[in-house]
Amino acid sequence: TLDNILIEDETLGVVFEEKFESDLPFSSGIKMIGVSTDDADRVYVLEADNNKFGAFYRSNDNGESFEKLDQGGKNYFGYTSDGTDERGQAPRDMAIAINPSNADEVHIAGILTWRSTDGGTSFNVTSQWVPQYAQDENIGYCHADVDIMQFVGSTLYVGSDGGIFLAENTGSVNTSYYRDITSGMGIRQLYKLGISQTSNTIISAGSQDNGTSMYDTNGQWNNWLGADGMETFVDKLNSNILYGTSQNGKLYRSEDGGKSYFSLGSPEDKTGNWVTPFEQDPDNPNTLYAGYDQIYKSSDKGESWSSISQTLEYNANNLKISASNNQIMYATTYYTLYGTKDGGSTDWSELFTLDYSQGYFNFIAVHPTNPLKIAAAITGSEKVIVSEDGGNTWKDMTLNLPNFSALCLTWHNNGNNGLYLGMNYGIYYIDDTLDEWESFDMGLPNVQINELEINTITNKIFAATYGRGIWVADIYAQKQIEKEVCMGSSYTYVDGTVSNNITTNESHQSLIAGVAINGLDSLVTETLKVISINNSLDVSENTISAIQTDASYQWLDCNDNLSVILGKTEQSFEPQISGQYAVEITYKGCTSISSCENIEVLGVIESSFDHQIILYPNPTQGLLIVEFNHLIEGATIEIRNISGQLLEEYQIQNTQSHQINLDYPRGTYLINITSEDKRAQLKVLKN
Repeated sequence: TLDNILIEDETLGVVFEEKFESDLPFSSGIKMIGVSTDDADRVYVLEADNNKFGAFYRSNDNGESFEKLDQGGKNYFGYTSDGTDERGQAPRDMAIAINPSNADEVHIAGILTWRSTDGGTSFNVTSQWVPQYAQDENIGYCHADVDIMQFVGSTLYVGSDGGIFLAENTGSVNTSYYRDITSGMGIRQLYKLGISQTSNTIISAGSQDNGTSMYDTNGQWNNWLGADGMETFVDKLNSNILYGTSQNGKLYRSEDGGKSYFSLGSPEDKTGNWVTPFEQDPDNPNTLYAGYDQIYKSSDKGESWSSISQTLEYNANNLKISASNNQIMYATTYYTLYGTKDGGSTDWSELFTLDYSQGYFNFIAVHPTNPLKIAAAITGSEKVIVSEDGGNTWKDMTLNLPNFSALCLTWHNNGNNGLYLGMNYGIYYIDDTLDEWESFDMGLPNVQINELEINTITNKIFAATYGRGIWVADIYAQKQIEKEVCMGSSYTYVDGTVSNNITTNESHQSLIAGVAINGLDSLVTETLKVISINNSLDVSENTISAIQTDASYQWLDCNDNLSVILGKTEQSFEPQISGQYAVEITYKGCTSISSCENIEVLGVIESSFDHQIILYPNPTQGLLIVEFNHLIEGATIEIRNISGQLLEEYQIQNTQSHQINLDYPRGTYLINITSEDKRAQLKVLKN
């Protein structure tokens, strides 16, 4: 404890000298020490009394003796500028710093910051935690909850729950005393977010210690709610209406985009979990639901509440209403899943209880079109479980997930039962076309993911992270061939007209068929056949050569709309006789459209030698294809990591195509290819 050591600042280090004095005046509270190079014999000790300010001591003889300075009963760790309240959060919020050029200038902090110019005999407040209060009192604004104070030269730095503030002139207290230098640091710790389903996405996000903030259509962040920000959402019909919560279930509403707000209290003044569930009805935006030890419903935007469940064993930590049937709802406590099929008219059923060994429920998600399909993120060895029958039976969907905690889920109504998962580190994706989860980090740092939401208008997914703010990415791109122009259908040609919704005109007397591959800007050697259904004879077969990325091609869709699209191909044929015809596309030896749907054609094709050499797929799971546009006699392949370190080098001979097995950990690699007098350096990502 600090009762029996003395810390003497020697500028470049700290010297510890044992002290065994038994008559020092300290009490038993947590202590912090302050010293200054201005006076090596001056030592200050700041002491807490549980959560509040306890005492302040000064030594003028290098710690041989201390004097307790009378502060007149003031509490410097509270919220009021006169030190008269009885609140505080010490030792969490507790700091001391002494001016290195003036040992009489002492700064201490708790919720607010204080300064003494007489060696700690008396203190005056230098900041308030509410900007308007600071303005009214002509003192500085510094975010509440100060954890550290430190002088660097003559500048005082303050680290608080709201970021980093500095005072460059500590001798003059006014409204510009502190300057916030946190701008641009993406370090917000978010619990929850809500987004609008609009083309310009509005975001409301609740965060630890920094309230609830809104991202508006002008791309600006504005704080609209204080305290700790928790669950929040944007009204489904009116994006000017925002809902938010603070810790333990206090509810709020704004009608003007966060410029002002109303306190809705909590149902029956109850206390909920730290993050209390708060949801809006999918059909009626005036209807809200909230989860405490009972589930409550409001039909007037939170002005009044009524219980729609029995008393639960514990407070609810999750609540979800089916988007396709608002009478079907699910709620969890940490270990038990409850459900109702009648909107809570009768008691909710206990559907499933986790064993202690399985962990507890972190999140539940209801499928957007199937109210009986539920996914749950849990702790323990099982990370994700899915039920197809409303929670009666479950399937473990952990598969290849890493051993992190599964924290949040969201379904994507993309026709393949897309499911995104946020974990302690990273985001993962799975759907009906995949046998295991795929990493969906998309450049995201290794950070905790607390909530995921999808804007179905913009096809963007938003992630609330705990420590790196909000991130956004395009939704998962299906790695498969996209069929267009009614491929696989048959067409009838009679007297210059092709039936089945495609008709020719004077300028386009032909049937045009094409193919698009998601994520690619060019196509690599395929064939297209037009087959006569009447006599099973091939009418034509054309080899489609590699198409350059800067080319444009005409495209006729199934409604006879002509457009110019980059990176797609056209082929045409003019039937000579009446009859039925079908279009068949071949990709790398795969001859039927249906069997080609899951071909792994990924990302960007890397090319060099002025398109004489290409490398794909990129990103890759490990296998890379190198193709030259002509037979080469010899080439050298180098594989290097992103730092340039050589990992592998070998020769290839007399080939036009070569496979590389990138048997290395995930990361970015450089593939150097030297052929004759040419050299290419291609970058590839292994995921």
